[in-house]
Amino acid sequence: MRKWFKGPLGCLLAAVMAGPVVAEELVEEFPDPFGGYRDRWLFQNSNISSYYYATGNCDVNYRGNNACGIWIADCQECGCGVGGNEANIIFKPEFAASIQYVAFDLSSWNATGLKVYDKDGNVVLDVVNPVRTMNQCAGQRYEANSNNGVSRIQVLGSGQVEGNNAMDNFKVIVASGCGYKVKKSKSKGGCEACPEVGGEVFSGADCEDVKDCDKKYKKTIGCPDGGPGTCKIKGKRTSCG
Repeated sequence: MRKWFKGPLGCLLAAVMAGPVVAEELVEEFPDPFGGYRDRWLFQNSNISSYYYATGNCDVNYRGNNACGIWIADCQECGCGVGGNEANIIFKPEFAASIQYVAFDLSSWNATGLKVYDKDGNVVLDVVNPVRTMNQCAGQRYEANSNNGVSRIQVLGSGQVEGNNAMDNFKVIVASGCGYKVKKSKSKGGCEACPEVGGEVFSGADCEDVKDCDKKYKKTIGCPDGGPGTCKIKGKRTSCG
């Protein structure tokens, strides 16, 4: 495990920043003391929690036999309960809309499926029969890109998922600053990655509240994937990232 941090991300970040978006990398690796993850971005912006905490062990630092990551549960109150053949890690709507990339290690004992959804419920990653590594410290790496946010990570299993599947080394790239819902998007010069109408773009302008942002967004930007051409974008403010 490495320390939790955030900062620039090499080539992928460079590609993202070809557009109006100012991006930020967030990482969660569940270091000791284990309970510290509850004060950081992943817990604060989703419903992820520890299997042990969800089943009634209210010691937030208890990680059980997982020295590296977290045995996942999808509720955050002590004793909230587990069960069922699926677990859904759900991101809060505003945070979900800002996610452009998500990656994580999955250490599974019984997974039959893994899906990642964008903010409108479209599947952006669909894995049938994920690798069952059965090793908490050597999970299989999965990643997904999205130009429409990431709302949910779903793990499906042959039996109870919570307590039989662990995650580690979470990484997301999120857009920051003032957010705008795209009203018009026009490609010029062959760009094939312009933001979709109804999606969201971020100006990178500093804000503490959405009222700090300009009401409208109108710019011609470089192709977001770093390819040729430009995008002419018009949008209406929606959020402060």
